[in-house]
Amino acid sequence: MYQQAENAETDQHSDSFCAGCLNVLDDEEFICALGQEWHLECFRCSACDASLSNWYFEKDGLLFCRDDYWTRYGECCQQCSQIITGPVMVAGDHKFHPECFCCGSCGLFIGDGDSYALVERSKLYCGQCYKRQMQPLEKTARFPFISHKPHSIRLVEIPGGQKGIKLSSDSLHGKSHRLTISQMVWKLQGKLLQLAFAFLTSAFNFCCYLIPSYR
Repeated sequence: MYQQAENAETDQHSDSFCAGCLNVLDDEEFICALGQEWHLECFRCSACDASLSNWYFEKDGLLFCRDDYWTRYGECCQQCSQIITGPVMVAGDHKFHPECFCCGSCGLFIGDGDSYALVERSKLYCGQCYKRQMQPLEKTARFPFISHKPHSIRLVEIPGGQKGIKLSSDSLHGKSHRLTISQMVWKLQGKLLQLAFAFLTSAFNFCCYLIPSYR
């Protein structure tokens, strides 16, 4: 708290004691502050021991100079990071100088009673800029999947005792695809038998063609 001390002179008929050194205040000028009396040289900052004038800062019964008080107990402006010593604008958990309380988009100063929005606990917008910021998001939120094909996840089971499998992609209503598993063992065996039979047939026919020429 910022307060002003009063200068006074001792009364010859009363014994007063200095709140700083606890010695008697003789016939000399002293300072009245915090409901106590102080020698002029004892009226000092409790942090840096600098001599104080009639104006001082007080916290929990201790005296402070301006710099030490604001270093320990001062509030910093969210915008400029400087100590706030006068009027303060509050938005959420943050405090601002009145001259720093302005829109982060258009730079307009936001006065008491004006609409504003604090986004992500740090970005300050006036009411108009906040609405413009939110319009594209609102349109996107109405049709969030319009440009993307839907995906589906299916649980498939491999038939027991089968070694050969085939993976294939099938269209689902013309929009998405699903993964299926089918047996191909018998197909593979059939193909091999067909190739072997065709090879043997070709070899037999070739041999039959050569035999008459050697006679």
